[in-house]
Amino acid sequence: MGKTGSPFRPLPVKAAVWVLLVTATLVGCESSFQPHDARVKMAMAKIDYADGISEQEAGSIADAYLLLHGRYKDRGMFARIADGGEVWTGKVYASKSLASPVDADLPLIMVDKKSGKITWSFGPTLERIDLDALDKAEPSLAPYQAE
Repeated sequence: MGKTGSPFRPLPVKAAVWVLLVTATLVGCESSFQPHDARVKMAMAKIDYADGISEQEAGSIADAYLLLHGRYKDRGMFARIADGGEVWTGKVYASKSLASPVDADLPLIMVDKKSGKITWSFGPTLERIDLDALDKAEPSLAPYQAE
């Protein structure tokens, strides 16, 4: 036993400082385990339409569109973006999780590079995603439009 009568030895100062720094770092980091819809909503709030649409922004726009207008066999949907010339094209996937995509064998979703206009043959054409509608979206309530 130590001088205080405790059976535990005191933690060395360097180890205590290291534990505190790691704990502070972990607490300060944003969790990478946010739900997909929360990440989409955060990304949409940062899009600047005035300078054209980047590939990353097109991915956010397509995912937001699918959050609002796409369901496949009661699964959420997302798109993987590629360059299609005047538009960004998004291959549409359904998923149990983002780690296990299921090819839904659906038409490409298109995002205009200049304006951000979204077209998809299984949903409405939108000039822009309505952020208020996106904030209110419930992924389980967004109906899949095609059969």
